[in-house]
Amino acid sequence: MARCRTMQDETDASRSNDRTQTEDALRYIAEMAAQLASLAGETRLPMLTYFLNMARVEAEMQIHERVAPTVFARTTRGR
Repeated sequence: MARCRTMQDETDASRSNDRTQTEDALRYIAEMAAQLASLAGETRLPMLTYFLNMARVEAEMQIHERVAPTVFARTTRGR
């Protein structure tokens, strides 16, 4: 039984690591897209500004979708 628990712990740790890497990548993408959108706006490239802002918004939405279920699960476990 201890071995099964250890395997489960390793699986959980791996998923947590994957989730952290994905969230870090999404934050980086959102930040870079925002900076590039700003640059595109300053140089009067409206369509490029629009698409870069859409990329930023999508990355931010993905972050919130991934974080919200985790937070919700933590708050409802105690009930």
